[in-house]
Amino acid sequence: VTFQDVSAASTIATFSAAGDYVLQLNASDTLLEASDQMSVTVYATAELASIQVTPDPAVLLVGGTQQFLAAGLDQTGQAYPITPTWDANGGSIDGAGLYAAGDATGQYGATGTAEGMSASADISLDHNVGPWPTNGGATAVPADVGMDQALLEQARDYALTSGGAGMITRHGQAVLTWGDTTSAFDVNSVTKSIGALVLGLAVKDNLVSLSDRAQTHYPAIGSNPASNVDTGWLDDITILHLATQTVFFEKPAVYVYMLFQTGTACAYIDAGVNWLADTLTVANQGDLLPILESRILAPLGVPAGQVEWTDSVNRDLLVEGFPRREFNSSINISIDAMARLGYLALRNGTWDGQEIIPTEFVAEMRANVPGITGLPVTNDLDSKYGNAPSHYGISWWNNLDGSLPNVPADAYWAWGVGDNLI
Repeated sequence: VTFQDVSAASTIATFSAAGDYVLQLNASDTLLEASDQMSVTVYATAELASIQVTPDPAVLLVGGTQQFLAAGLDQTGQAYPITPTWDANGGSIDGAGLYAAGDATGQYGATGTAEGMSASADISLDHNVGPWPTNGGATAVPADVGMDQALLEQARDYALTSGGAGMITRHGQAVLTWGDTTSAFDVNSVTKSIGALVLGLAVKDNLVSLSDRAQTHYPAIGSNPASNVDTGWLDDITILHLATQTVFFEKPAVYVYMLFQTGTACAYIDAGVNWLADTLTVANQGDLLPILESRILAPLGVPAGQVEWTDSVNRDLLVEGFPRREFNSSINISIDAMARLGYLALRNGTWDGQEIIPTEFVAEMRANVPGITGLPVTNDLDSKYGNAPSHYGISWWNNLDGSLPNVPADAYWAWGVGDNLI
């Protein structure tokens, strides 16, 4: 084993041969000494160990379409390139994983196969969809949509222990509301998830792709403070790194230092997503607020005044001459608007027959990310984000690893401090 720096608290180890290793770290402040060990298994070559098909399960309307993705993982949980073949029932599926549902409701499945290994996703085809709430006012009686009034009230009462407001919807219809659902609330890091939708638009417009190096769109990314340039790590940052919390800057949302090599660890921080907002601003050559308003909020029928996105409060007001927005926080939004954004994600980026966000992007947004699952979490002293890379997609959280018992594996959510949730 060769260590890049045997005296650094964070260093890189290079292994010369396959096998099982034990690494030991010793530390002393001259008065006290301590040590700790870790085990490392090094494989000679990468081999396909598992396949993950997402979304799983998928719920869609008869006659609808769903993009399925198959990702290969090697023995270490890192991405392993595969070219899957697809099979499905209840409809048809093409070689790229695009499923076209038939006209019969029921439970079906889609299977991806590569190198003799297969994985499947459950498909539920449904006729039920309420009126699209574009014009508001769509409500339903819980019993009429298969929900339990008493359990809904229990959920409401639990939420009200912290005050605030809320809405529970089914098939696009409100079945229970409480508090003020039309005034804008400061929802903190829910902004990150709304920012992911803006990213989806840029992908749709072919302005960026997730694999792009961020510097190709915004050469100045991360260069303040200037010492970040000297690390050489800025060159490796991709759009996907920025959207999945795998670029480790210091925590604050201001201009801060990089602390780890890109893609080697997960750290829930604010500076990285703000650099993503800058990159998208430059790629769009314009302010992100009118893009959000005209291309997402307006088609969903969100009334004016229910969403506010403040000017940058942590950094300069302009980026290359355009108003700078921030993804770490800074969006104030109503419960009504949050419910519509959630329904947009639930319906795979489509709203009343119009594709707002690409279906395949929404599928990736709600799923775990190959190559990121299993990375260590480096800023988790209070165990708030334990195993986060195994239940975090593109700026949305999920339950694919079962971290929340008795919650469906296909649950996903936007989450801001203070339990602001979609």
